[in-house]
Amino acid sequence: MRDFYIIGLLLTAGSTLLSWFVLRILLKHHRGFFALDRPNIRSMHIDPIPRGGGIVIVGLFILGVLMLIFNTPGIHRCLLTLGFGTLVIGGLGWLDDHKSLSISHKLIVQLVLGVVCVILIQPETRIYLYTGTTVYLNNFVLVPVIVLWLT
Repeated sequence: MRDFYIIGLLLTAGSTLLSWFVLRILLKHHRGFFALDRPNIRSMHIDPIPRGGGIVIVGLFILGVLMLIFNTPGIHRCLLTLGFGTLVIGGLGWLDDHKSLSISHKLIVQLVLGVVCVILIQPETRIYLYTGTTVYLNNFVLVPVIVLWLT
């Protein structure tokens, strides 16, 4: 299970750096690639900014997940769950960019997705402390904490 955390960290760091690089190139050299987001009452910006960059981030993360599925035995369920969750959140972001979804609808989808992902991954219920002590966590406490942390 420890390898899963290292692989997850590498996947996240790698896709983040590659996304930053690709988005920088697209924004600098292909200004017309992204549609402009006109500010509205919910916006955190005043000037129009490009929107839709999440598709690059989601696409590269999914590509990384697919590469790991074929090269990392034993953690397919976790990787498929991460890929599924990423696709759903990416689709939700895309819908929100085009249809301005309400916060309550987005929160409900995120909470349901969080519960589904936590159930599919089946998180470790033991924590090993450096003192040699093992702490056992109750699923009735662990699952809601992880779901709230994910959303």
